Amino acid sequence: LLSRIKNKKMITKAALIIAIAAASCLIPGVQIAASFDSERLRLVDSSDSSLLVRGNAPLDRHGRFDPFIALDAIQDHVAPEKNLRRHKIVVVSLLSSYHSDERIVLEEQKKFIWGQPSICCKGECSDGQDSDGLLPLGELLHRPVVGSWTAPPPLNFLPPWLNKAVWDLWRPDDGAWDLAEEIRNIFMRAARDDSCDDDGLVIYIHCMRGMDRTGLVAGSYMARFLNATEEQVDHSNHGVARRNLNWPARNALRWIAWRSHKKFPAKMDKKKM
Repeated sequence: LLSRIKNKKMITKAALIIAIAAASCLIPGVQIAASFDSERLRLVDSSDSSLLVRGNAPLDRHGRFDPFIALDAIQDHVAPEKNLRRHKIVVVSLLSSYHSDERIVLEEQKKFIWGQPSICCKGECSDGQDSDGLLPLGELLHRPVVGSWTAPPPLNFLPPWLNKAVWDLWRPDDGAWDLAEEIRNIFMRAARDDSCDDDGLVIYIHCMRGMDRTGLVAGSYMARFLNATEEQVDHSNHGVARRNLNWPARNALRWIAWRSHKKFPAKMDKKKM
């Protein structure tokens, strides 16, 4: 009898370990912090003065937030002709404040980015030192997204009004549709602040690992503003993660791709969605 009880306990522990491991793979908020990986960098969009780049959290090997790691890697792999340390950086953080590890990184981001605007302006720093190597101006957009676990996928054979009803009921984009537009507006402002001597703008989108949530937001931008199809977005995301997005991110992205290319009827499209 005792051996049976022990076996049951061992089975229960094993099942619990497997469940936690599976959750860490499926749920974006349950992830182990990892250092920055330049292989996950991808250029999403660019102009003469702006770069939109996706990647994973810019953490050093000690797990501390350091955006210069990402800037240096972007300069090496994406824009070698630019001095990105003279650019303004907008960090679009998709981290969850409900997960302890991500909450710590998020607090570091706030302290680092929000403290920067008062440091350097027009090449002069408040401490009297030269501005080279310092961030001229920084901005943090905290926009946590996950995707949709519960919404059914869009069905092309349904009439548009019925798909719109599903959209209105579930809002399966989880805010990624509006976030893509917000990023686009920042990008199109040409990234130049008249009050400070910035050379341009880098918008950096990231979650912890730079895969599912980042793939959702970057894919939403591509579908909405670069006319990318669902297949093209999937191919781009697969090139980063070497796998498909997890279910909630992929489901939300399917809806956004559908919404971008199969417009709702004009009468239904008047309300901003």
